[in-house]
Amino acid sequence: MHITGLSILGPGEALDRAEKKSTELLLLAKSGGVELMHQTIRAGSLFGLSPAGDGVAEFIYILSGECLLQNGNGAPQQTLGPSTCVASMGLAENVYFKAVSEITLIYVSTQPVFSYLSDQIAELVNIAQGVEEKDHYTAQHCERLQRYSTLVGERLGLPPHRMEHLIHAALLHDVGKAGIPAHTLGKPGPLTEEELRQVRKHSEIGAEMVARTYLKDVARIIAQHHERYDGLGYPARIAWPEFTLEAAIIGCVDAYDAMTTDRPYRRAMPPEEAVARLKAEKGKQFHPHVVDVLVAVLRQEGLIRVPARRAAGRNRS
Repeated sequence: MHITGLSILGPGEALDRAEKKSTELLLLAKSGGVELMHQTIRAGSLFGLSPAGDGVAEFIYILSGECLLQNGNGAPQQTLGPSTCVASMGLAENVYFKAVSEITLIYVSTQPVFSYLSDQIAELVNIAQGVEEKDHYTAQHCERLQRYSTLVGERLGLPPHRMEHLIHAALLHDVGKAGIPAHTLGKPGPLTEEELRQVRKHSEIGAEMVARTYLKDVARIIAQHHERYDGLGYPARIAWPEFTLEAAIIGCVDAYDAMTTDRPYRRAMPPEEAVARLKAEKGKQFHPHVVDVLVAVLRQEGLIRVPARRAAGRNRS
C-alpha cells in the first residue's frame, strides 16, 4: 500500500549502512537535515559525542546492552543501560562512553553525520580489504594489534580521546602497504635496498591516506609507529619524547606480533623468546615502560609464563 509522505522499512532494511570493525550504522530516515540511525557498537569499543555548532543537537536512546560514561581521564562515572536517553545540546567538551557489552541504540542528529561517516568508513574499509588481499597475514595481525594495544593503553591510563585514537591507529597502521607491490610484501628472502625503502614508506603513505578522512588525529600516530626510542627509527628518526606514546605502544606490540607470527622470510619464534628480545631493546628500540606493561598484559592473557633468556635480535615488520 502506498501512502504519500509515509515510508516504512522492514526488519533489517535501511536507506544506507556503514560498517567498520567496532560499529555498524544504519540510516533509517533523513529529512530537513535530521538523521535517524540505528547503531550497533561492539563490546569494549569507545564511542562519544563532540561539541558542535549552535543549534546542533544529538540524541541517543539505548535499546540493549550497557555502556560506561567516562570522565576526561577515562574513569567510569555512570553505567547506562536499556531505555536510557542521552541528549547533547550545547556540549562544551568531548564525552566518551565504553561499551561493556554489545550495545544497540537509536541515534538522532540534527547535522548530516551519517553521510560524512559513511564515505569515510567505506574508504577505510576498502583500503583495509586491499591490504588484506596483498598480505594475507595483515588482517589478523591488525586485529591482534588493536586488542593488545588497547589493553596496554588502558593500563597506561590513556584518557578516552587518546584511547579512541590508539584503537583506530592500531587497526589502520599498515594501510600504507596498499601502495607497496604484493611481490615485495610476500618476498620469502631478504629485501633489496630499494625494496626495503619501499616498505619503509608505508607509515608515511598510511598517514597520508588517513589524514584525508575524518580520523585526521590518527594520521600522526600511524606516521610515527616505526620511530624508535633512541631516534634510529623511520621515517623521521625522532627520539622519545618527540613522538607519541600511542606510536610507542603500537611499535612495541607490532614488533612482538611480527616476531611471534610466521612470515614469508622466517618462522614464528616462541613468545618467551620474543619477550626476551623486547626486554633487550628497552631504552633502545622500545619505550621501557611500554615493554613492561605489554609483558604484564601477555602474562595476564596467558601467552607467556616464565621470563625468557634468549639473546636480542632484529625483526622486519
